[in-house]
This record gives sequence, structure tokens and C-alpha cells, in this order.
Amino acid sequence: MSDQSLELVSASAPRRSNEAFFSAEHGEQQEWVACPLCGADDSEVRRTAHDRLFARPGRYHVVACRRCGLHYTNPRPTFEALGRHYPSHYFCYEPPESFRGLRGFFLKGLAQRVIERRIQLIESVRGRLDASTRVCDVGCSYGLLLAGMKEQRGCDVVGVDFNPEMVEHGARRGVPIVGGTLKEARFDAGRFDLITMTEYLEHEPQPFEVLRECRRVTKTGGHVVIEVPQIEARAARWFGNYWSQLDLPRHLIFFTPESLGRMLAENGFEIVHLEQFHGTIGLSLLHILGYEKVGRMSLVDILAILCATLPLAPFLRFLPEFMFVVARAVDRPALPAPAP
Repeated sequence: MSDQSLELVSASAPRRSNEAFFSAEHGEQQEWVACPLCGADDSEVRRTAHDRLFARPGRYHVVACRRCGLHYTNPRPTFEALGRHYPSHYFCYEPPESFRGLRGFFLKGLAQRVIERRIQLIESVRGRLDASTRVCDVGCSYGLLLAGMKEQRGCDVVGVDFNPEMVEHGARRGVPIVGGTLKEARFDAGRFDLITMTEYLEHEPQPFEVLRECRRVTKTGGHVVIEVPQIEARAARWFGNYWSQLDLPRHLIFFTPESLGRMLAENGFEIVHLEQFHGTIGLSLLHILGYEKVGRMSLVDILAILCATLPLAPFLRFLPEFMFVVARAVDRPALPAPAP
């Protein structure tokens, strides 16, 4: 990092990669990390923002690796400190059966459209899902995508999520969810035909290791589906520090097609389909106006985002924010992991 960039963080903080320190500005333990893709410890600050979902104190910084170009949050909360940034009222942890009233009507309809879109996109690339398709959804939350695949296509499904409450929700829906990480789940090698990670990999502190384990449990010729924000998309460049998909500090890794492609290739996958699409651009406009604390996504928040998005509706196709990637597991050795 440059001297100017370093002035943005505590002068007393250690700057050796993987060394933890207490940040008085944030009130939490943080750590400096080397690039999660190439292992280099040479980066520059590109974005600076605070937590706009829950308005917790402190600024966070998105840096770009000078060697490979990967963007990532640095320094970032330690693994133990991350939990407080995912409170129980975080909207991603609200199961559809808990939705009520007009808010529930909007959220249930949105969730159903998202699930249908994802299933259609997957099938357009790899063919129709059926009862013989073994699927694992990593970072599955309450298992809505898995429930859709099971109910609509009869797939053999299992999820993985950190939150123990999600395991309980899955059980009530008839969707098995393993608590913990993909590696901790200890699945057999080559067990799955399809692994999905939709809006998960950007939250993962160790994405390289997750994709390595993903390849181990995916049979050769099987597929991994990844949906993540795209840090160099037009909307991301336009809104800069106010881009809603920065979502600091929950988002730890920020991909481009090139950096995601490289990370997949180094773990035994090749991209067979990539498309970009728009997302929550109305929320970025609201952030510019100072609208924050939308972590629960109330009815007022939903209506505000819709109203802010409406004037841009004719241009949304030109303002992508996310990329949807399907990659095939190939029969070649994975490359060594980046040095710590």
C-alpha cells in the first residue's frame, strides 16, 4: 500500500499479513491479509466505505493486488469478529415463512423469481436437472434454492451454512443443511454433479481453499455455479464508494471475470458460461443520499429502493452489477495454493 493509503488506518496496527490487531475505530479484532489469489502482499486502496447496512462504526478499505488485480477487503475483521456483522435480523437470514403483510408479499415474490431465474440459467447451460442430480449449495442460508430444486426437479440436495439457525430452518423444510464449512462437511470425493454458490463467495475469507475443496467433491464433468458482484462493472465504477454491493465488511472478496476465471482455473475448473446482470442499483442511489440501516429490509426500504430504481429502469441492461458463472470440473491437476 502507498503511504497515503496507510494513513487511512490505525498507525499502531501491525502490517504483517495474517497478523491480528485490535482496531479502536471499529471496536473489533482485525487482520491484514495477503492477496487470496496470488499470495502477494502488494496492494493499493481503491475504495473506502463504512457499514451502510447496520451503520456500525469505522471505515473499511477495498484494495487491489498490484500483481494479479484481485480486489479484497484489507484489513478486515478476523474470522471470530465477523459474526457480529451477521445479526439475526439480517435479511438474508429471514426464512420466507416468517414474512408478513405487504413486506412479505414483496419479499416472497422476489425470492420466488430469483429461484426460478437461477434454475433456468443453470439448466440453459448444463441441461435439465432431475432426480439423479446431486446438488450442494454452499452458503445456502435457509435453503430456498435447494427447496426449489428438490420440489420442482426432484434433485438430491444438501446445503452448507455457518448459521445453526439455518440448519434448523432447513430441517423444517425437508432440506438437509450441514453446519460449518464445506471442508468441515467431509463429503466424499466426487459426490456432486452440481455445486452452487450464489452470493456467497464474496463473503468467504478463504475463497481459494473453498474452490479447492469444491473441486474435490465435484465429479469430473460436473459443474459449479457462482453468482457474485462484479467490482469493475459499469455500475460499480459509477457509484464508487457508494456502490451498494461493496457491503463492507461482509463482502471480503471482489471479483472480475478475469480474477474469478483464474481462481477457478487454478482449482481445476473451466468457465463455460458467464453473463452479467443488474441488481440493487436503486440502493446505491439511496446511499448517495445518505439512506442507510437497511440490514433488515423493511417495507419502507423496499419501496424506497423500487422508487429509486424506477427512473433508471430503461438503462438497467447497460448497468450490470453481478456476474453469473458456470464452470465445468476438468480432468487436470489443480495448481498449488498461494503462499500465505
